[in-house]
Order: sequence, then structure tokens, then C-alpha cells
Amino acid sequence: MKTKLILMIALLSAMTDVSSQTNRYKGVPNDVNILNMYWKNYREETKDMGSYIINGKKEIIEEIRSSISRNITNYSLSEYCLIIDYLLEKLDSCEKMRQDWVHYMDSLNMFSQSKAYRAGVVPLESQFFLATLNLNREELSKKYPIGYDFAANNTPPMYEYGYNPNDYGQILMEKGFTTPEDKGIMYDMLLIEDVRLIEVIKKNPELELSFRMWLKTVVPSDLFQFVYSDDRVSEMFNRKIEYLRYLLMQSGEELCAYTAEQIDKIQIVHPHPIDKNSNWIVLSGAWKGDFGERVIDFRVSCDDDNLNPEHKLRGSSKFVGQNDRHLVPMTGTFIDKGDIIEVQMVEQPDTAAWNGVFNYIIERKTKRIKGTWVSNNKKLKREYVLEKLPSLLENMPDE
Repeated sequence: MKTKLILMIALLSAMTDVSSQTNRYKGVPNDVNILNMYWKNYREETKDMGSYIINGKKEIIEEIRSSISRNITNYSLSEYCLIIDYLLEKLDSCEKMRQDWVHYMDSLNMFSQSKAYRAGVVPLESQFFLATLNLNREELSKKYPIGYDFAANNTPPMYEYGYNPNDYGQILMEKGFTTPEDKGIMYDMLLIEDVRLIEVIKKNPELELSFRMWLKTVVPSDLFQFVYSDDRVSEMFNRKIEYLRYLLMQSGEELCAYTAEQIDKIQIVHPHPIDKNSNWIVLSGAWKGDFGERVIDFRVSCDDDNLNPEHKLRGSSKFVGQNDRHLVPMTGTFIDKGDIIEVQMVEQPDTAAWNGVFNYIIERKTKRIKGTWVSNNKKLKREYVLEKLPSLLENMPDE
């Protein structure tokens, strides 16, 4: 009984600590000329220049609206602060969008409790979003009374899960900077913390050195370009850059000014057309075909060529009709020989007698696999020809 009482007191104390926390963010002013200083120079109507088209303000606004309608999860909460009118407009008028928002918040709440790099950023973005609502309450609650109240009451602040400002220095050293696999959290943190984050960086000489190197070499490069699409429109990225530049330039401090100068070099690009004959497209996917008296289900995964210098592969196989518990994992490598690719896939564990090794070639044009499999005990051998099943990437239209 005494133990239960102590636990209840501790739980109530923790709940009190969370509920008593206040939002330390000011939010984003809903002024498009602050969000993007060039907005006033945009044409009102779209203009066809012959070899290219300049979208006018009306077209840009419709692009934003359409991207939100397509999927409410297309933007992070900090990004929604930059296009908040169009989000609240949807929440104000559409019950389905309100339901989608609740599901989105549930997923963010769960994600914030994971071990992912951005898990600790999501609660901060949520608080930043709520602060933006509060800052613009008078205007937004009048324009979108239903949408405003719904967003304010159905966006959890998640105080208990966000990164602690006292730990920012260490967190940024561990998770801040761009790698070949990930952009890191530095830009997300800059957007919501702006000058305050620069102050944290300046207190740590090692962190400041890494930050300046990141600004100089990574931010202007292809590693850190913003890729726009119908789902994530270019105007949002324009605002993501210009609003942060605006905040940093207000400071007058040298590192703030340098940061503003470098982020102005971020490239906003359209996604490159997919090369359907690239190694990772050719090698990744599912194949089926006769394997002795049975039909094999053969699956292989390959990373993008730029991220896979050692030409490693992973995969699995089973016979068609078998439960997934019969899947046999495989690891392997490949050699690019132009029109064909030579592959070896080793079933795991590689010491099991009736596991074996697949050696095959794959024709780059047809994606067809031809090869042999030999068991580790050398008592069984199979020859096979497997046809690749259709995949989403390979069926995308050429640009």
C-alpha cells in the first residue's frame, strides 16, 4: 500500500510538472511580406515566358491548398506556421481534414516517443505551432473560427518529450549535421529557435567550428537542397529560407549574419528524373519463377548508388504459398558489367547445410534473372529464370 501511494504521488507530481510548463516560443507573425520579402514582387497572374512559366500569386496559393488537401501530413508543424492560413482554411471547412489532423497528431505523438533523430524536435515544433496560433489569434480566429479552435484544441504540446534546451549543445553535436543518409536536425532547430540557437552554438567552440564548416561546405551543396513537388511546394521552401534569414538579420551579430548569408544559397530544386536503368532500380524488387518443382518468391533491396559504394545487397526468399515465417534472409554483393549485373546472394545463416548461395546475372534491359543455386552441403543444385514483378518506380512516367 505504501509503495502504491508513493508511486501515485510521483505520478501526480510528474503530471503537475508537465501541465504547469508554459510555451516559451513567440510563434510566427502571419505576414506574408515577412515570411517572404519577395512576395510583393510576384505577379498576380501566371505568365507564360515561352521556354518556362512564372507562376503568379493565385497559382502559388492554389498549389499550397492542393498540397494540403492531397495529404495533411505533407508538412511538419513548423512548416505549417509558414502557410497557416491555408491549413486553417481546410480545417475550417472540411470534417475529413479535421479527422486527418487528429490522426496526424496521434502519429506525431507516437513518433516523438521513438529514438529517431527528429523525435525530440517534433514536440518543439508543436509548441512553436501553438505559439503561432496564439500570436495571430485575433486575426485567425475571426477568419477561421472552426479551424482555429480545432487546431488549438487538437494539437498536443508534448512538453514531456521534447529536447531540453539545456542539452542543445550535446544534441546538436550528435544529431545536428548532415550525413549522406539524413539532413540532420540543425535547420529544423534553427527555424524554431533562430538567434537563441546561435547563442548556444557560440558557447561551444567545437560545435561552432562544426557549424561554420556545415554552413560553408554542406548547406550550398547538393547534399542540402530542398526538393519541391506537388506535395511540398516551392513557395513553402522559399518562406522557410526567407523567414529564417529575416530573423537572423535582425540580430546584427556576425555568426547570425554569416548563417543568413549561407542559407540564402540553399538550392530549391525539382526532383531529378528517375533513371530506370540505374543499379538500385534494376537490382531492387521482387521476382518469381520456377525453382525445381516449386515457384520461388525472390526479393532483393539495394540502396541508391550514391549511398552504396561497396555494392551491398540484402533480401529474402521463400516458396510461393509459404507463410512469411519461412522467409530465408540473404545478404550479397554485385558487380556492374554494363548490360548485365553479376550478383551473389548468400542465405543466412551461411553455415546451415540446406541453405545455399545464389549466383546469377540480371539483364539491365529486361530485369530478368538467370542463375544457379547450390546448397552449402553440395547435395542440391537448382537452375532458374525469374521474371521481375512490376514496381511503382519502374512504372513512373518519364519526365
